[in-house]
Amino acid sequence: MEKQKIPGIPNVSQIKGALLRASTGLKVENLSISAKQEPPSKEDSQSKPFSMVANKARMEVSLVIRDLQLSLKKLNESNILNLVANSVKKLESQDGKKYHILKNEVTTCFQALQTSPELLGFNLPVVILCAVGSQSNQANSKLTIDVSNDGMTATLSKFSMNIYDEPGFQHSKEWFGKQLQRSGLSSTSIAPFLPELAESARKREDLNGRIVAQGTPPVNGKNPYLFESFKENINTSIDYDSDTIDIRDLQQKTLCKPGTLVAEIRYHNEAKNGKDVYGKTITPTNSEEFKVEIGEGIQMKEDGKFYATCEGVAVIEENTVFLSKAMIHKGDVNLRTGNIVFNGPIEIEGSVDSGAIIDANGDVVIKGNVRGAIVKSLGSIFVKGGIVTGENGKIVASGDIHAEFIENSTVHCEGNLTAKKAIINSNAIVGGSIEVLNQEDGILAGGSLSCRYHIRTTHLGFKRGALTRLKLGADWKIEKTIAIRSKRLERLSEYQKNCRLEMRELAAKKRSQLTRKHKERKEQLQKRVQQARSIIEKLESQLETLRLKLSFNMSSIIFVSGILSNNIEVNIGGNSIKIPQDLAGIGILAKKKRGSHIVAIEEAEVLLKEKEGGEKQSA
Repeated sequence: MEKQKIPGIPNVSQIKGALLRASTGLKVENLSISAKQEPPSKEDSQSKPFSMVANKARMEVSLVIRDLQLSLKKLNESNILNLVANSVKKLESQDGKKYHILKNEVTTCFQALQTSPELLGFNLPVVILCAVGSQSNQANSKLTIDVSNDGMTATLSKFSMNIYDEPGFQHSKEWFGKQLQRSGLSSTSIAPFLPELAESARKREDLNGRIVAQGTPPVNGKNPYLFESFKENINTSIDYDSDTIDIRDLQQKTLCKPGTLVAEIRYHNEAKNGKDVYGKTITPTNSEEFKVEIGEGIQMKEDGKFYATCEGVAVIEENTVFLSKAMIHKGDVNLRTGNIVFNGPIEIEGSVDSGAIIDANGDVVIKGNVRGAIVKSLGSIFVKGGIVTGENGKIVASGDIHAEFIENSTVHCEGNLTAKKAIINSNAIVGGSIEVLNQEDGILAGGSLSCRYHIRTTHLGFKRGALTRLKLGADWKIEKTIAIRSKRLERLSEYQKNCRLEMRELAAKKRSQLTRKHKERKEQLQKRVQQARSIIEKLESQLETLRLKLSFNMSSIIFVSGILSNNIEVNIGGNSIKIPQDLAGIGILAKKKRGSHIVAIEEAEVLLKEKEGGEKQSA
């Protein structure tokens, strides 16, 4: 340009484009090279720091950076390539020409901007060549076509009747098919028109303006709705390599964790992609709109897709989606529904069946019954029906436990245990008080119950039946630990006993009757007995230490407004109390009053009120 005495700075991207074409053998002698554009105005720099520029005449796509500092903050290699890909897709759909994205060129130039931008100059426009188009295939075709702006219709133009007399011309579908495909048209778009073209050519008709290809328009989606994507989620916490898998864990799909796809817009009449005459895919752009109200815990990261931002229960109602921090389960919890583990409160609108597990970080409300299930809560547990856990279930709460009745159950809670009608043949360790509310025939009988403060019931113990064991005033945490280790000691002692019995049976055999397997088994049993003895000694030592640490609340009281059966064992405040006979309307105190632990219930009520009044004054 200097030799030609042309003023201005050459456009670097256009020079690179010319060199690329020349390297492939294409002629570039008539390819224009413009001067580099002038710096943008201040207003343009603020509104558009960068933009993609497509030059159809030169078949080039360039990135023009007007404000380098601002662009470097907003751009990275990934989103530049995405911008280029979108621009190329639009160009290819419009004119059917192929474009090659210069990925290495783009990344190299962008890296140079980041490492040494001062070499290019701040506040001066920078142009990066991003994609180059190939020459049209029409030059290889004997037919010239015009394509509509939307790329959906192709027609013959500049058709010469002399083509009929050219050597090699054939009025056949195959000949027209090859020529049209050389023009870049897809075989699918031209197939319906080939028979008519061949017939018209046989008649030597003028084919100017004849339609030779048509695309398939996209179909827009209709009747949109919110699809519950969260129901397709798989429980990723399952250990599929484990020997045993609880099928209930596989069923639970209602809970959503952060990042879970909760819902997405779908259509009852699904949208379908179309194709232009070049075979390029055209996506629907005017599907029926569907406005979605986004509630708490939901974020739309992609168009029409809604993700969870925290843990919760997905709630989808018509055009509204949100996460509930309280889980509401409709119906029973069983093998079909799966276990429920939730980081918050849970409400069950049915019962919890045998073998099911409920584990909540908040309160649990069960409107039915608990039958042979495990229910755990870091809050309180409220059961409208009854609790019957059996040997395999248990109820554990950091707060209170309330139920209609409790029978044949294992119950642990840090707060108070309350039943409306009865607590029968159950094992309970309670950090607060135990109460049966029914003042006419409420009963607490059978089993083993321990609490820190008070027991209140109408009737206490069976007159004829299982023994009722009560322990009041003990530190419930230590009491719970003692109960667990005592149970472990009991099982281990039984195991040791069975091993010794088997050893005696082997020892009773004559030497001639002992096989090699018998001798090996005897050695195994001896080792197991020794191991069991060692563990039993440690457990016994631990239990002794725990019992020494056990502290007692000397203000504990048992209130019995009805009949107290003498078929009970009572330990209150560390004192073992003997009940000589059936009594009625009494209180049992941790500290003796007038030489006795047993007083009239009215006097026990007065003592409790005095204690509570003293505590309020001291507070």
